[in-house]
This record gives sequence, C-alpha cells and structure tokens, in this order.
Amino acid sequence: MTGAMYSAIAGLRTHMDKLNVIGNNVANVSTNAYKTQRSVFRDSLYTMYSRGSDGSATSAGKNPSQTGFGSRLTSIDMNMATSTYTPGRPMDCMLYGDGFFLVGDKNIEIDLSNPESAKALTLTRLGDFEFRADGYLADGKGNAVYGFLNVESDDLGKPQVSDQLQAIKLPEDENSPSGFLQIDGIEIDAKTGRITGTSKDTDQIITIGFIAVGNVTNPGGVEHKGDSYYSAGTGSGALTVSLLGGAATDLQVYGSSKMLSEYNVSSAGATEMITGGLEASNVDLATEISEMITTQRGYQANTRIVTITDSMLEELVNMKR
Repeated sequence: MTGAMYSAIAGLRTHMDKLNVIGNNVANVSTNAYKTQRSVFRDSLYTMYSRGSDGSATSAGKNPSQTGFGSRLTSIDMNMATSTYTPGRPMDCMLYGDGFFLVGDKNIEIDLSNPESAKALTLTRLGDFEFRADGYLADGKGNAVYGFLNVESDDLGKPQVSDQLQAIKLPEDENSPSGFLQIDGIEIDAKTGRITGTSKDTDQIITIGFIAVGNVTNPGGVEHKGDSYYSAGTGSGALTVSLLGGAATDLQVYGSSKMLSEYNVSSAGATEMITGGLEASNVDLATEISEMITTQRGYQANTRIVTITDSMLEELVNMKR
C-alpha cells in the first residue's frame, strides 16, 4: 500500500510543477514576444511483480506484470511559433519566422571567422528599438542592437559595410556637439533591415547600417534569461549570423572586393521582418484554462489516493487491537 502513497506523492509533485508552468503562461498572456511553455510527463520507475515468458512445450507464454511508482516531469518545452503583430511605434520591429535579434553591451567583440563567438550576444524576439541619446540603437532595457555599419556608399549610392558585427550607432561627426551626425526621419526597411535617415545638414539620405538576425539550429533549445532574453546554450546548436532579404549577398565589404556573405554571414532565408509593431504573446488563454482545470483534477485525484491509503493503513494497524 505504501507504493500507492509514493505514486500519489510523485503525482502531486508533477501536477504542481505543471501548474507552475501554466501559471507562468497565464501571467505572460500580454507579454510581447513571450513563447508558451508546456510540461511533458512520463511514467516513473517500475518494479517487476512477475516476469513474462515466451511459453514452452507444455504452457503458453505470459506477459510481465509490473508495478509503477507514479509520474515525473521530464521536460518543459517552448513553443517558438511566431505570434500575431501588434501595432506600435515606427522603430518597433517584429520577426516573422525563425531567428532572433542580437543585443548586448556596446563593446562586445565578435569574430565572424569563429561563429561560436556570437554566442556572447543575447537573443531576443522583442524588437522595441530606438536610437538613444548616445547615438546607439538600443532596446527597451538599454541593450545595444547588433548589425553591420555602413562605412561609405559608392558612386551609385550603394552601401559598403564593415566586415565586423557590432553595435549599431549613428555615424560619428566631430563637428557636432553630440559627437554623431544629426539625422531625421530614421526608417527601417522591413525587407533587408537597412536603417536610413536624412542628414539635417545636407538633406542627403544616409544609410546607417543593417540589423543582423541570429539563427540557431534548435530554437527550442535556447535558455531563458528573463526580460524576454535568451542565450544560445549547448542545447540550441550552432548560432549563425544572417541578414534579411538576401542582403548579405548584395553588400560589398568596404575596402574589399568581397561580399559580406563571404564573411560567414548568411541569408535569413524565409524569415521576414515587420516594422511599426511588436510580436504578441503566443499564449492561447483558452488552452491554458483547460489545462489548468485538468491539472487541478489530477492533483485532487492524487490527494484522494494519499487519503485512502492512509485510511487503509490505519485499518491495518487497528487489526491488532
């Protein structure tokens, strides 16, 4: 009978763990770019009551008989499917498809010849971007957004970019009190991630740079860091740096005859970007409420096993009286 007690206690634990996951999902139903989590149960240990056999010349075979000891939580998975678009500010960005924006401190050095070095950056699906007072493009938490800066444009106005993945910032201008070029009407091209604006001094259209996208082999394997951030850990596989709309194959690296794609920068493939808004949470509230009810019922059933087992043990003890 104590086996039933142990099984019920294991069931109580796993159902409480599942309720924790459901509670977190419900709490983030309005959190931009939040990805739903789910709990996966498996049955636990078994002991052999009687072994099975294939039969003999005189008797038929029989199946094994085993007694189990409850359930256990084996994984908490993330649903990385793209959610819906919610309108916002002009500089807001949303990725439709796989991939993450790359953010971090201003001066993280990335060696594109060693793609693993890009894992020093933080991943996010939340594109609440804006140019700050120091001239850097940053998200709502103040982390710099990474990409490729335009160094100069050729005679046809086509950008030539740096071969370094770095924090995106406005072009420097030593004659400006702020230390960087004063630019109006900054826009982000949804197709390529190209950031442009108009110089206040010359009225020329200036290309500032291109927003980079990070892709991992296993998006569900990234690790939560809180604040809508993830890290590319050992379970996520390789992290590759890419640009949207095939821009990497069109951009020439400044001072070189090579294209940016020759520096381990790939195409983001089918991933697209939508500007002027953010990605919504992909929590389905109806599903979560349904899961909450069934989890509660499962928890209650396990408490009944504990109560009944305790009652039966009490009856057994009373037999001596």
